[in-house]
Amino acid sequence: MKIPATASQFPSGSRFLDLRESSVLLALLLALAAFYVATLRPGQAWGDDFAMYLMHARNLAQGVPYNQTGYIYNPELPEVGPRSYPPLYPLLLSFIYRVRGLDLSAMKVLVILLFLSGLYVLARLLRHVLPLWVTLLITAGIALNPYILGMKESLGSDLPFLLFCYSALYVIDLCDRDGWQSRWHLALLVLAVYLSYAMRTVGIVVVPAAIILVLVRKRGIPRRVIEMIAVLCIILLIHILWFRGAASYLDQLNRLSIATVSHNLSGYFWSIRHLLWPLGSVAPSLLLAIVMIALGLWGYAIRAGTGLSILEVFSPLYAVAILLWASDEDLRFFLPLIPLWLFYAAVALREISQRAPIHAMRLAAAPVLIAALAVSSGTALLHADSGPIREGLLDPEFQQLCSYIRSSTPADSVFLFRKPRILALYTDRHAAVSSHSTNDSHLWLVIGQLRAGYIILAPEFTDDYSVLNRLVHHYPGSFREVFHDPEFKVLRIQQQPK
Repeated sequence: MKIPATASQFPSGSRFLDLRESSVLLALLLALAAFYVATLRPGQAWGDDFAMYLMHARNLAQGVPYNQTGYIYNPELPEVGPRSYPPLYPLLLSFIYRVRGLDLSAMKVLVILLFLSGLYVLARLLRHVLPLWVTLLITAGIALNPYILGMKESLGSDLPFLLFCYSALYVIDLCDRDGWQSRWHLALLVLAVYLSYAMRTVGIVVVPAAIILVLVRKRGIPRRVIEMIAVLCIILLIHILWFRGAASYLDQLNRLSIATVSHNLSGYFWSIRHLLWPLGSVAPSLLLAIVMIALGLWGYAIRAGTGLSILEVFSPLYAVAILLWASDEDLRFFLPLIPLWLFYAAVALREISQRAPIHAMRLAAAPVLIAALAVSSGTALLHADSGPIREGLLDPEFQQLCSYIRSSTPADSVFLFRKPRILALYTDRHAAVSSHSTNDSHLWLVIGQLRAGYIILAPEFTDDYSVLNRLVHHYPGSFREVFHDPEFKVLRIQQQPK
């Protein structure tokens, strides 16, 4: 592998965006923003990560302690969520909360603007290597992918994170091109890295990526970079001491194993075939996924073989981080790598167009793949849901449940429910998720430790329902039904069995 000792290596024809190109890119992003806003759907689905962010945002807006959310962390199920989330995204949401309260539509618009700003930063990085039309095609392809388009309906931090992650990578590239000499660029890097981490904990991956790149370039770490790392460490230490709840993310590492990695690999591959780039039946979807993986790996090898940039260092580090993550294999964790994947596929296609031994292959490879991806996205868009999101917040039965809890239970009540954070947000009660243990004695111990006074049975959440429903049938005298509707049943815990 050729490893240059000078600044960031790009082809001699590479360039920054000039004024005309910036105008074209901004016009595309404005059109995408208009489309995103015009297709927003009222409501919010069940995933309750968003509720934790909103409770943090409310606390910041009202001057309440940041971690005072009502969510009770259960270390037996750390994948539900940590005690608290990083503060940057809630801080941004808090400005909307101060003006409009829990206006989910306004908050979704903020998510859209942050996401498209992230694509702008990414386009500036990719334009170093690719022609403008390819950069625009990747930008549009990412924004119009049905899976990613659907994510605008969620108030999670996944889409906004791209802006801060790619900004950190962009500043690292600036530092790399000036030989890590500019103190202004290094100071900007400290800020960019911190903001990436303050948006999502996994943003810390950019730190080892930057250090590895410096070591490759300089065969050591210059004094100015050491000073930058020291300042960053102090800032991160202060952050960790101030926002302690996010440290509970580490509880998920207790489940780390080879089986976890294998499960995540198979899960991500399934998601790529069925969610990211579906193409009709099993065989075409499988073929498209294999071709995309092969092109991505080949393009990465080409780039790494001709000189590392920060993208070639960051990509494998981030991939390893999410494969080791024991929570689940949700494709949204993979999101920062999807645009880079298209970038590496474009690099591979450029190589095919220049060197393929068969003339027809040189001419047809890129158009055929672009057509396949367009058919995949177009077909999924035609069948995408529209109108209000009925499950979750707009579910009438859930609204009745919350109304009952607010009006008929003590303010200090603790509920066991599969979606504890959304319940805490909309009822101002404490909530936790139950253990999934099959041992009744252990379940009662957990109930006591959490000081739970109520359980909520919801057949839709099968794992929790089976555990709690079994407990209720084993100890009918310990529970009393106080509310039910077609979807939910609330039982008050009378007493623990002796």
